[in-house]
Amino acid sequence: MARPRKDNAEYFSHDADMRNDVRIKALRRKFRHNGYSVWNMLLEYLTDCDNFKFEYSEINIELIASDFDVDVKEFETIINYLLKLDLIQKVDSIISCSTLNKRFDPLVNKRDNNRKKYDNNEFRNPELQNNVVSESEKPQSKVKNSKVKKSIKEGEKKAFVIFYNEYPAYKNGIEKELTALLSHSDYKDALPLLIPALSAQIINNDIQKNAGVFVPQWKSMTKWISERMWENVPKVPKEYHMKPDALELGENEEWDALKGLRRCGRSVIPIDAPKRPSGKHAWNGKQWIVL
Repeated sequence: MARPRKDNAEYFSHDADMRNDVRIKALRRKFRHNGYSVWNMLLEYLTDCDNFKFEYSEINIELIASDFDVDVKEFETIINYLLKLDLIQKVDSIISCSTLNKRFDPLVNKRDNNRKKYDNNEFRNPELQNNVVSESEKPQSKVKNSKVKKSIKEGEKKAFVIFYNEYPAYKNGIEKELTALLSHSDYKDALPLLIPALSAQIINNDIQKNAGVFVPQWKSMTKWISERMWENVPKVPKEYHMKPDALELGENEEWDALKGLRRCGRSVIPIDAPKRPSGKHAWNGKQWIVL
């Protein structure tokens, strides 16, 4: 199957002294940070557009302004000023940037040349075909790898997603974290242990904090996985009570996990009571009152 045609780019080069261009200075002076921000986001947007241009239509104006988080009228005013400065160009309602296009000329020319070579069968000569065959000598292994990836996505990844969402510290993206787990040869055995181990560690940390014991910061997920922390499962008291998910605690309220009680200072607060409105409120046995 042929590779899909690509008519945009992943990034554009940003000069370190862009802000010092006389036209950019005028833009910054007139619109402050908003003008400079819209200009750079517009370059990003154009870079991602097919052929580095887009139609300046009413719906696109609203969509792009929303994407840039600016008012539509302000966006149009900035665009008109960019046109006036010739930083961008508009031809028959099509917006583009000549200087950006010039920077992409080498990339576009290279792609065009490669397409011509492909069309002329220059990529299909025997020598290149031999190279292709040598790289795929083991088609069965490729099929096997494909099946592994599919099973991970459809089955095992679902369990990992739950663990990923529950993890309380820094995460480096679900795909990278899953890859870190898959680097362990026994990852299939580890998957069902992730949530129980994490839950026990969270509960144990809460118990330690309530007892006034210092609790170190959570490891990043990558480190947690690399150190096989699913094997480190602390013992949790059977009488431990998890805080109800629907319970919202106010300022200085705490959940006593060992007794299953909601507390504010020395007062025990009913589970169904509203959360403490502020630090100036106290519980009088029936309701929150202002001190």
